[in-house]
Amino acid sequence: MARLLALLVAAAHVSEASAGDGFSGLWKSTWRNITTPRNLPTTGTFPSWLRGGLFRNAGGAFETQSRNVSYAFDGIPKKFKFAIADGKVKYQERFLTTGFYEYTKEHNDFPKVPLMGAAVPPFSKFAAPQADSGDVDNIQVFQLKGDAQALALTDSAIVEAFDLETLEGLGHLPANDSVKEGLIQLSCAHPQYDPRD
Repeated sequence: MARLLALLVAAAHVSEASAGDGFSGLWKSTWRNITTPRNLPTTGTFPSWLRGGLFRNAGGAFETQSRNVSYAFDGIPKKFKFAIADGKVKYQERFLTTGFYEYTKEHNDFPKVPLMGAAVPPFSKFAAPQADSGDVDNIQVFQLKGDAQALALTDSAIVEAFDLETLEGLGHLPANDSVKEGLIQLSCAHPQYDPRD
């Protein structure tokens, strides 16, 4: 336990000293949406029975005109799809049109909301949080597939649906429960299937 605590303290110190550096060398921002599937070049052949889709989600953009973020969970959520059929591979990518995404596009800045790492330049300590800017819908952890749509999940109360063919966002799922206003409700970022079902 002491070893883990020491590692966390060291990591926090590094992030303070090099705020904004984070893991930015591991990815590049792309502000594009590829809504029409593109054929990808392949080498070799795929078995005729191989067909289906591989979906991934992650941050798609980490910079704005005003501010940058550099931690994987702070980027704007984007869906990626590789579809395999008839020996061909097609590719699509599309931002999930969450409140976080809309605010960032409209203001050319990230909203002041809880982030995993420091923004560069940092937000003013006196600036009010933009609580209505989608602070809890920066959803980029997990996807749960259904028949015609999938759900994007993270550790928040917001679950976003999107179309499996077009990757277009279909909006938030309604939360019909007894959670009272002002209390924090979390979904499960990494749900597990019950093997008995």
